[in-house]
Amino acid sequence: MKHKFLSVLGALVLVCCLAIGPVQGAGPPSKPLLITDMDVTLEPGVGHGWVMRYSSACGGYLVEVTPLESSVEGAYVEEALVQPEYNGGADEWWDVLRVRIPADQPTLNANVRVYQTCPLPVVLDVEADLQPGVWMGWPVGPASVESGYVVEVTPLESSTYEGASVGSAIQQEYDGSQWIDALRVMVAPYFPSVKANLRVYSTADMPVFAEYETELQPGVWASLPLQRSAAKGAYVVEVNPLEPMEEGAWVEQVVVRPEFDGKHWNDVARVLMPAGDSSLAVQVRVYKAGR
Repeated sequence: MKHKFLSVLGALVLVCCLAIGPVQGAGPPSKPLLITDMDVTLEPGVGHGWVMRYSSACGGYLVEVTPLESSVEGAYVEEALVQPEYNGGADEWWDVLRVRIPADQPTLNANVRVYQTCPLPVVLDVEADLQPGVWMGWPVGPASVESGYVVEVTPLESSTYEGASVGSAIQQEYDGSQWIDALRVMVAPYFPSVKANLRVYSTADMPVFAEYETELQPGVWASLPLQRSAAKGAYVVEVNPLEPMEEGAWVEQVVVRPEFDGKHWNDVARVLMPAGDSSLAVQVRVYKAGR
């Protein structure tokens, strides 16, 4: 395994000298709050968008998509996330829900629910100047900690480009001695830099819906079944690697999506190791919001 995280995503900035720990006082267990419940029609290959709130509002987001009709076998929801996007006409950053199905699938009617995480405990709170096309990084803590995480990005200044957006993710990365959960944030390429506040919320107080131990194969999506999509629920996935690897190794992507098996829509957690790496034994916990 010769390649490392840097070689795939380009030059990254890892900010290491932060005090990691809760920044909110201890309190009773909290849960995400439902803020949106709507029926939508998803056209194939279209990045549908709906404004949720101003980005300055407190909280990250969990998104639940429940298809309301059958589709072709193998159909799935490709994208369901909320990210900050700049509206030049209003001179405001808005949190925009984006939902997409692949271009080769039929139109799909679905119910979409969005939860905000402001009641959850905050474990990382920093300000940063985000650079376009650069995945900047901050350690959140050891991956062995029993918690999933949700990211909130709040831009603190206007942009000069309509539609500028900021992406974020929590990734498991091996630093040479242990696996850590790392926050990664990037302004989309070709847009200007922007100063932003970054918060990470912990799901440690949320109920664990499912637990697995599995071995990830490089370049192959691991598939972990959860429940029928009709049962409702939004999820956060925690991945805890169980063995060391080369410094710079990482878990490439973690998603939960509805998939159609020919008869039913099922919620499935999927985890991916980069192609060319070694296999990796992991523990996976899935936290659930909603009923």
